[in-house]
Amino acid sequence: MQTVSQFGSSRRGTGQVARRSMGNRKQKPILSPKPLANGFLKHRFLPLFEPCNELPKKKDTERDFFISLSYIAAAYGLNPMDTSAYSYPYNVQLARYDLQQQLGSIMDCQVQIMKQEQQTFIVLELNYNTANVLYHIPILPLYRLIQDKTNIALSQMLLSVFAYLYHVADIPYYRCPTCDVYYQYEMLEEYLEHSWEQEREQDEDYASNRQELDATIYVGDQMENILSDPSHLNDFERRVTSFCPANPMERRFHRLSIKVWQLYRDFPGKTAFGNIEPDENYEETVRVDQYISFVYDTKGWTSAMLVQSINDYYGECGTTKEPKQTLFFDKPYNARPIGLDFEGKLFPLLYELKTYLYELP
Repeated sequence: MQTVSQFGSSRRGTGQVARRSMGNRKQKPILSPKPLANGFLKHRFLPLFEPCNELPKKKDTERDFFISLSYIAAAYGLNPMDTSAYSYPYNVQLARYDLQQQLGSIMDCQVQIMKQEQQTFIVLELNYNTANVLYHIPILPLYRLIQDKTNIALSQMLLSVFAYLYHVADIPYYRCPTCDVYYQYEMLEEYLEHSWEQEREQDEDYASNRQELDATIYVGDQMENILSDPSHLNDFERRVTSFCPANPMERRFHRLSIKVWQLYRDFPGKTAFGNIEPDENYEETVRVDQYISFVYDTKGWTSAMLVQSINDYYGECGTTKEPKQTLFFDKPYNARPIGLDFEGKLFPLLYELKTYLYELP
């Protein structure tokens, strides 16, 4: 069963391994080992591959594969292993293994060999692992910052960050009826009203939770009206370049805002959903709008209930919709393929943003 986390996953602690009692037995002396041949340490062990019953024809397959390999090497600046000393098909398998090792150090992908009609070429299947983390961006901390009016420059800069996520990156907004979190908040309201139906007037928890739910609507609508103003996106660069941080908290937000602005500049028009396939098994898959969304807050009763609800849903589902892309190297690329570079920068920035907002008073 998979579980979701607001701020990453926890690790198990390491414990001391229990030792057997040695009693009063005398230990045998430890002798120095005999020196090993240095050649053994320098030897490179090559991987073993299972033989298959039927092999593709050597001439075309071998030629096409290494042509395709040259396309990938040129695109990513790789130095493929020299396998000319090995015969077919081991040379192809060994080159594929080496390519997987080299690419694995820079991206999450699987190297496949495909034959289409008469041509054999390499296919890269890219995947971005979201690690079962909720990328929920709270709007309440920014709303409070705007209302406070003691740091207008910071609130204006963060409004530009939020405007980019709202208008360009297309992060779902929880007050939109098509957003899954909108439905989750409605379910919370039904739960609250039915749970405290008999004693709502006397129960302090009911009054507090009712007030928080009402605030999700009011604050959410107010912030959406503010974010709809196109000036926040138009003034993004000016606000970032003119901002002068005065303390560590402001420096963190400034560095983050610069990264988001660079993302906006380097990947114009790219959205968080561009490389996520449409849902087919709606009831058996965790959808992207469940773990990526604007939310009211990441603290308080509504947040705890929201995380619990999504966590329960994670436990019932077998898969999670994540960014994926397939690259076909049947011809050369003029430049390095973008792949999932955008997602590789966007998701860490979302996590960083929600963390900094959580730390605000």
